[in-house]
Formats: sequence, structure tokens, C-alpha cells
Amino acid sequence: MILHKIKFFFITIALLTLSSTLNAMVFDNRYFPLIQYPYITVPGRESKITGDFFVTTASNAADDRDRSIGIAELSGPFDQSQLGYSMQLAGIPNPLSPILTNGQLPWILAGKLQTQGFAFSYRQDLTRNFSVGLYALVMRSNSYIDFFFNEDASNFKPGITESDVLALDDTRRAMLATLGLACNHVHQAGFGDLELYVRWFDRYEYCLKLRSLQYAVRCGMLAPTGVKRDIDKPASVPFGGNGHWGIYVSGDGEFEVKEDWKVGVLLRISKRFAQTRNERMPRDNEPQIFGVISGPVKITPGFTEIFAAYGQLEGLREGFGLRLQYTLVNHQRDHWKDKRVDKSIPVTLGPVEERSHWASEYLTLTAFYDFNKTSCECQYKPILRAAWDIPFTLLVGHRFVHSYKVSLGIEF
Repeated sequence: MILHKIKFFFITIALLTLSSTLNAMVFDNRYFPLIQYPYITVPGRESKITGDFFVTTASNAADDRDRSIGIAELSGPFDQSQLGYSMQLAGIPNPLSPILTNGQLPWILAGKLQTQGFAFSYRQDLTRNFSVGLYALVMRSNSYIDFFFNEDASNFKPGITESDVLALDDTRRAMLATLGLACNHVHQAGFGDLELYVRWFDRYEYCLKLRSLQYAVRCGMLAPTGVKRDIDKPASVPFGGNGHWGIYVSGDGEFEVKEDWKVGVLLRISKRFAQTRNERMPRDNEPQIFGVISGPVKITPGFTEIFAAYGQLEGLREGFGLRLQYTLVNHQRDHWKDKRVDKSIPVTLGPVEERSHWASEYLTLTAFYDFNKTSCECQYKPILRAAWDIPFTLLVGHRFVHSYKVSLGIEF
């Protein structure tokens, strides 16, 4: 018995030490479904550790009208004529002829975003009603952008031939290289934002015609330990809040309406703090990730509101159970302020701010097996789970990446 406790102690310490270098499940990221799954409630077992291996994949996003677009087009449609015109306004040589610059040369930005990672969480009881905890994850990503000329949208049809398209493609590559944007394939690896919190909770048995009722209030901090977007690589994405510190407050409740039938709800609001950093800015109307102007800009992120609700059936066959969860994340508009000393070349930040408002919706299917409800003689009875996050639009989802995520995890 003593040997088992010593082993458990050292395993716990090792996981906590590792977690200080991992990333957090922080919700406020439009590229990945960094959704926190509810713990499986076991009476008398409030301190918990979980670990989840996961993969995500995405090949498109939704615009403000829920139409399918390329992931890179979240920052706006790419028109080579517009890019040439902006370069010209910024005093950068424009290789396009005046006729082409005054026309429309739209490109479709296709591509993929795929990740693999490990997520970790820990919650420790301090008193009967207080606990502390953290969420963390480590991840690697592979993303790229493919350019396809959109002949149907070009106002030069049928004047553009296949050889013209090849010439335009060579010119496009040269234009991006002039701006220092030659890399369209990006590998990233590292940590995300670390989440630390304090939680107050209470639990009642046979209350309000329920078998059990528990509720909690949580206050947390979001530390910007995550990988940030590389402004010189258009395919790059942030793993967390892109370098912004943040705080949040949330409330959650779980209600057991009858034996092994539970429903739960989560409400949360978070705020990232302002930060000044170097970013690309559009001179006119080119996408922000292809902006021809680089310089310091003060970014004040908007509020992020989260709503999640789930229904859970336990004990369907011994410890086997199922859960269906709906998660809505709504991020308010960010504010950008040009902080360059020399503003002789103006920038256009209105469209950038408008496109920073987004909302994502996910449906999560979870199957789990609770060894606590079996005749297993193990001292530490784990809960095994498999989850599938599915993007869709039911209410307000827009301007977010349609990333599918599959995760396999354990809780004990």
C-alpha cells in the first residue's frame, strides 16, 4: 500500500512539472477546437488528472455568411491586382502593368491545417469547497496555402490564357518574395497558453427533485506561453491567444435528473489584455496576412463569451457511457491602433478589425468507460474516453476554421 502511494505521488509530481511547459485549452482560438471536456463526476473524488492525445484536420473555413472559403481567406480575399496597387501606393515597385493593376486578378487560397498534440489538466482540492487547477497542451502543426487562379471571377476573361496564368503565378511569387512572404508551407511545434484557475464549488444530494446538484464558480488566468503567428509566413497560425495575457470568470453546473442521467452547462467570459507588437498592415484593401506595411501596432482584443451544454448517460453497460456536448464561442471585435512613428504612408485597419470578430460552434460526441462502476480491483480506477469534435453552424458560427478533432484520453 505504501509503495503504491509513493508511486502515485511521484507520478503526480512528474506530471505537474511537465505541465508547466505545456499549452492550455483556452477556447479563444478560431483555428483549433481547444474545447475543455467536463470531468466525469465521481462523488468523493474532486482531485483529478487527465491526459488526452489528439489530432485535428481542416481544409476550409466559414466566412461571415457561412460559405466555405480557404483558411487563409479569413483575413480577406486575395486579389493580385489589389496587392500590386497597394505596393504601388506604399512606394514598392509594382511588377504588374497598369491594365492588370486596374483589373481583377483573384486567387483562391486553398490548403490544409493539421495538428497532433497532447492535452493535460489537473485539479487539486484545497478545502471542502475550494480547489485549484490548470489546463495545458503541447502541439505540432503542419499548414500550407495553395494558390489557384479564379478565372470565373476575373474581369479579363476570356482574355487570360493558360500561359498568362503561369506568368501571373510567377509574378505573384516575385511580389510575395519582395514583401518577404515567400514561404507558404509552415511546420510549427511548441506550447500553447497556460491556464491556471481557482474554483469554488458545492454539491447537494436530493435537492429540487434532483438526485444531485453541483455548481461552481471559477476565476482563471491565461498566460501567453503559446506559439505565436509568424508575420512573414502567411500559413502560420497561433496556438493560443497570440501573445496576449488574459483573465476569465466562469460558472458551471451539473444536474443528475435521475440515476446516471446528467445534464450540465458552462458559461464563461474571458478578456485578453492589449499588447503592442510588430504586425503586417494593409495599405489599402489587401488581406492582413499579405499586408505590404510592417510595423508596431497596439492590439486590444475583444471579449470572448463561451456557452456549453451537455447531456450524459452513464452506466449503459457497466461503466460505459455517452455524452453529447454543444459549445459556442463568440469573440468580439479587436481594436487595432497604428503605433508607427512615421505614418506618412497610411494604413487601412477597418477591415482588419471587422474580420477579427468570429464565432465557432462545435458538437462533441464522447464515449467513456468508468472503471469505478465495475468490479475492477485496481486501487486507482481510471476513466477512459474518446471524443470527436465536429464543426457546424446552428446559430451564429462564422469566420472560423472547420477543424475536426479526435482525442483519446484517460482521467483518474
